[in-house]
Amino acid sequence: RRMAAILEDCAPLERAALLYRMFARNIQYDYETYRSPERNARHIAFDYYGAIRGKAVCAGIAELYALALVAAGVDTVIVLGFAQGDGGAELHAWNKLRLGGRWYNADVTWDLASCGRRGQPEFFLRSDAWMEAHRHYTLAERYPAAPAEPDSQSRRRAAEIFQRKGVDEILWQVWQNSRRGMP
Repeated sequence: RRMAAILEDCAPLERAALLYRMFARNIQYDYETYRSPERNARHIAFDYYGAIRGKAVCAGIAELYALALVAAGVDTVIVLGFAQGDGGAELHAWNKLRLGGRWYNADVTWDLASCGRRGQPEFFLRSDAWMEAHRHYTLAERYPAAPAEPDSQSRRRAAEIFQRKGVDEILWQVWQNSRRGMP
């Protein structure tokens, strides 16, 4: 609620971009849990609780981003599918969000700083075709269609938001303060 209050004067694109940037810069991918032979989907890394603590796998990260988007008034769904990585096709989760009446893909996990992807996020506001060209696959009929990339003005606006410093750091501090006392 405190984060939503900070974002209430922002346009939906700005809310989605600031939350995306905050999570991409501050959550670490939980490689240890992901690679563990004993891993199971009930581990906290697989849900938003792991991401709240700052370390999760794709499912937890997508779930947390979805919860934050909903709190900020942005429509979203969690997409379950596959991503082709260095080790082959793996189960993967990411988000679709609706801005200006159109749906777009957003994959915070593949833009995490801890995954070696720094700078301008590549996987924010992407079409289904772009995601497939970048090794993300799903059953399209199960999710809202994201048929087009955003217009150049929206893409430019998102780039400006990602370059701006300050607001996501404030959001992260609010986030950290709200976690006090959690195990």
